[in-house]
Amino acid sequence: MLKKLEAIRGLAAVYVVIHHIIGFTTIKDIISPMMRFPFRFGQEAVIVFFLLSGFVIHYSTYNKKIEFKTYVLKRFRRIYPIAICSMILSVFVFWFNNYNFTITDVYQLFGNLLMLQDTSNKPGLWVDVFLKNHALWSLSYEWFFYLLYFPLINILKHDKLRIYKILGISTVSWFSYLIYPNHFSLVVSYLIIWWVGVECASIFRQYGNFKFSDILPLLICLFFITMLSFIPVISQYYQGTLEFNPIKFPIITARHFGFSGFVILIGWLWWNCKLYGFNFLIGYFDKFASLSYALYLVHFPIIWLVIPLLTNLWLIIIVKIFLMLVIAYILERKFQPFINNIIKI
Repeated sequence: MLKKLEAIRGLAAVYVVIHHIIGFTTIKDIISPMMRFPFRFGQEAVIVFFLLSGFVIHYSTYNKKIEFKTYVLKRFRRIYPIAICSMILSVFVFWFNNYNFTITDVYQLFGNLLMLQDTSNKPGLWVDVFLKNHALWSLSYEWFFYLLYFPLINILKHDKLRIYKILGISTVSWFSYLIYPNHFSLVVSYLIIWWVGVECASIFRQYGNFKFSDILPLLICLFFITMLSFIPVISQYYQGTLEFNPIKFPIITARHFGFSGFVILIGWLWWNCKLYGFNFLIGYFDKFASLSYALYLVHFPIIWLVIPLLTNLWLIIIVKIFLMLVIAYILERKFQPFINNIIKI
């Protein structure tokens, strides 16, 4: 099971990289819309990351007594060192590109270190992502999900209505966001997506299987929050102010919530088909899983890198992909073990 999840994680990371290479380089001008279309769903790939993250966290801590200090240190050790390296890489790349740094960049740096960043496609932005590394937006969500998990799982550990109480928290946060747009309310409203991953891990740990009766409450919760996510869509439509832009609020949030339910439903159907064809379609991507986190964080700085002397677009892309993989390998296989030895838990 975990190996298959690793393959999905590897696929999601590779997909996000391809999505951004096509979307943020001049390749998009020479590839037909039909060729680009299958790679337009990078946002959905991040939702897969959220679901996987919730699953893995709960799977690894299931029925284990964990101390808050140990738990937070483990999450800090895994998240922050490579995230900081990606920010340093961005500074180097932008300096190499002769970028003129400003005080805004310093503000963004500290905001990103505090995990308060998001992209500017949603109202209530506190801090933009550092030096256009758009992958950093999801990191602030993940970090707060981790922090919220510890108290909530301890308070609601044996509560049979746990998923509905998490839905209640997300619902209140969503309405608070609509009333007063702010980053924290938006993050907590997304908690239900991440927590569905937690509940899937709990179901698998208990039964080793996924019955429809077990996942039905998850689908109900995701359907409910999806319906709520269409409130600003409908409101803006009737006010005549709705911009049908798939990467801007309120369409983007509706995409996120809606796709999360779609993933769970399709996942359950595929599971009941014995995951037929999984190894053929996705299995090989488990080789990228161990590099996925670093690859996710460093690919954007490399996309922005200006490589002198090279003029052939495809050669530039090949060189950049090579750099992404090499840096991700160094960070995950050399740097992260070094950090683990320093911060021993």
